[in-house]
Parts: sequence; structure tokens; C-alpha cells
Amino acid sequence: GMGLADTVIVLSPGFARQFGEMFPAARLVVVPNVVEVDRFHPREGERRPGPPRVLAVGRLSREKGVWDLLEVAARLKTQGKPAQFILCGLAETPEEDRAVRDRARELQVEDCVDFRGVVRGDALAASYREADLFYLPSYAEIFPTVVLESLSYLLPLVTTDVPVIPEMFTVPDHG
Repeated sequence: GMGLADTVIVLSPGFARQFGEMFPAARLVVVPNVVEVDRFHPREGERRPGPPRVLAVGRLSREKGVWDLLEVAARLKTQGKPAQFILCGLAETPEEDRAVRDRARELQVEDCVDFRGVVRGDALAASYREADLFYLPSYAEIFPTVVLESLSYLLPLVTTDVPVIPEMFTVPDHG
């Protein structure tokens, strides 16, 4: 099917390299995802008192690192370093949702993890403004728009080193 297209749009230079190796005759154009800059902008004012607020936006699953996030919350709590974790997103199934919430109870972090469910539009923008740090512990990404959104809020970002994310922070060498 790739040979039938005049042009193939990919979401990153890394994908262009990968697709270029697989389909050398294909004309590839990189068009990265974008952020609604009118909605996503830094909050104003000083940091609010209280424990740091760590925001994660995405599917609540093992692949997206949510279980690891719960472990981090437990370690911080055990070490007497409180943090509030804000999770915006849903699990794929009711069973997975129960498992994630059960794990939070097992780790005794339900008091510092705020499961908000699906959050969009102005409510999502408010969640970004409320946060002090953005956390993306994912095991796989295609082109995570949430990275761009968090950066538009000038939030420090903690993420895993999975393909695509590092190249979001580098300037391509066209040399």
C-alpha cells in the first residue's frame, strides 16, 4: 500500500528514517503534531504552597507507566517527601481501572493520587496550570502531544527515554 501513495505523512524525523529504510521509494513528509497554543500557556504567579503537584495525562495502563508512577508515589510517601499526583485519563477496560485503583490502595497512596478520568478543554488546561511538574513514564509513544502541552506551560518534564521523545528536544542536523 505504501507504493500507491504519492506522499506519506509521518509525525517525526525518526519515523521518516524508519519508514525511509522500509520504503525507500516513498516520498515522506514530516508533519509533527501541534498544540493549541491559545489554550495551553504558562500559569501566572508564584508556586502555591503544599506538596509538589505532579501531572500525568494519558491512558491508565502498564504500557503508559502508570503502575510505575504509583510506585514512585509510594516511595516518596515512605521517604516523607509528599507529592500530589494528578492523573488525567482512563484505563482501557473496567478491569484495568479496578486493578490500577486497587494497586494505589495496596501501596497506600490513594490519598496522594487524584484519578480525574477524561479531562479535556479548559479543564485540562486548568490541570496543567495546577501542576508543578509533568511526568510521562511511558514504555512506548508515537508522538506524545502531552510533551508539547507540558512544555507550553513551562513545566519541568520527567519522561522515559523511548523512541521519538528524545528527538522532540533536539535540533535536526541538516548538514
